[in-house]
Amino acid sequence: MHAVLGKTSRDRILSEIRAVPRDRYPGDRYVESLDGLVLILLGLTRIQTRLTPLAGVGLALIKVGAAVWHLQRGETTNIVLNIINGAIVAFIAYGRWKLVPLRDSSLKEPA
Repeated sequence: MHAVLGKTSRDRILSEIRAVPRDRYPGDRYVESLDGLVLILLGLTRIQTRLTPLAGVGLALIKVGAAVWHLQRGETTNIVLNIINGAIVAFIAYGRWKLVPLRDSSLKEPA
């Protein structure tokens, strides 16, 4: 990381990571990654597709929380990125809920 970002960028990123209290948000990084994987894998496998919009809403809520956290710290660039990412996953959730819902692979196709 030091060779790619340089010392000042690395120190800034590490200070942001250390600023998150571990006891308050113990698994936030893991939940966000897992939620993104669920969003993709449910659509690909078509198993329990009713959970795809819920995964999108969960990820959008995480992004809103991250935007609020960055707002409190005055990090405007990160706020914009979180709002854009949140809007994208909210659109995916809405699309999979109302616009083009996925069919479960367990449902029989009409003959």
